[in-house]
Amino acid sequence: MLAKNPYEVLEISCSCTNEDIMNAYRRLSLKYNPKRQNPKEYAVNSFYFHQVSEAFVVLIDRKYNLKITVKLLINIFITLTLTYNS
Repeated sequence: MLAKNPYEVLEISCSCTNEDIMNAYRRLSLKYNPKRQNPKEYAVNSFYFHQVSEAFVVLIDRKYNLKITVKLLINIFITLTLTYNS
């Protein structure tokens, strides 16, 4: 479970795009990848790596689901409008 806001974990603003989310994820996952860092800091890097990964999944799903929801609501509105006007 995320301890912090996913936007804070990825060091991005709330008004970011999917591309910004992916770029932040790539940057931070390389920075905290436990296999690329000093073995003495494996536990710390592993913790941050998992935090970054989880924040990425949460934000990408949220943005994707929002897009799908908006399209669905628009289609419902158009259908109801056409039905009502007929």
